[in-house]
Amino acid sequence: MMTNKHLSLAEQREKIRAQLHAQREIIAIKLTRAEVQESSYPRSMVMRFLTQRPVAAITAEVATLFLGARLIRSFNSVRTLLQVFKSLRSGKTALAA
Repeated sequence: MMTNKHLSLAEQREKIRAQLHAQREIIAIKLTRAEVQESSYPRSMVMRFLTQRPVAAITAEVATLFLGARLIRSFNSVRTLLQVFKSLRSGKTALAA
C-alpha cells in the first residue's frame, strides 16, 4: 500500500480504518448471501425429495424399496392374468349372445 507523505499519521490511520471497514462490509454481505442460499426451502433432504419428484415416481420407489422388485413383478403378472381371464369371460358372453 502506498502511503502519501502529505497525510499525517492520524489521517493515514483513518484512511486504513475506512478501508478495513469497507472490506468487512463486503465480506459480511458475501457471507449472508451464502447463508441464505444454504438455508433455502426445503432444508431437509426428505422434503427436497418429496417436493422435487412426482407422486407416481415416489410411489414406485417406495414400493420397490419395501416390496422388492420380484414381488412387484409377480403383482404385475397376476394383474395381467386377471385381465386375460376378464377378456376371455367377456368373449364367452359375446359368443353366447
